[in-house]
Amino acid sequence: MSADKLPFQIAGEPAEVRLMSLDTVQSTLEIEGFVDSPGQYVFVVHYYSPDNPPVFTDVLVQNDFADAMFHYCPSISGCRTIIVDRKTGLQQFRIEDKYLLTFYANNTFQKGPIYIDYILPVPFESFADSVLKPLPLGLADEFVEECAAENFGNRPENVSDYCRSKIFSITSEFIGAAMACDCNPQGSLDFACADY
Repeated sequence: MSADKLPFQIAGEPAEVRLMSLDTVQSTLEIEGFVDSPGQYVFVVHYYSPDNPPVFTDVLVQNDFADAMFHYCPSISGCRTIIVDRKTGLQQFRIEDKYLLTFYANNTFQKGPIYIDYILPVPFESFADSVLKPLPLGLADEFVEECAAENFGNRPENVSDYCRSKIFSITSEFIGAAMACDCNPQGSLDFACADY
């Protein structure tokens, strides 16, 4: 499914992102791949789950039973989880070359679709928990493109909702919180602060 058909927004170019939906309609999802060299691998799953509480799903890794815990994830950049062997509790699996992962929807606790973006097989010796934390998104280019008109003039009466929310976010983040409006009457157009 193309990400531009999702009922929520994601980062990047949605028309270029393809997701696989795991839900009551598509209750089984098979994903094939391969690794460059034989060894122990940790499978990192990048996903979106804006409608679900934390939910375990059954996964078959080759023919081994495993689990994946998908947490609530409303983030526009998605979230990551790993697949864990159900019998041993280990997070690594021996893979020779090709692999097959089969995900099964949790029809008991799953409230809506889990959208899987990609699977990242990471060599066990290279895996660190930091892999589970997506990198910060660089949205400066979009902000400059949308809000740079008139030297970032963005007057309250004609600013777009996007620029208004981003300017507020940048300002309050920079100063640590929102501040009281203390207009300087000599530098203002009016004695009252304009709502922004």
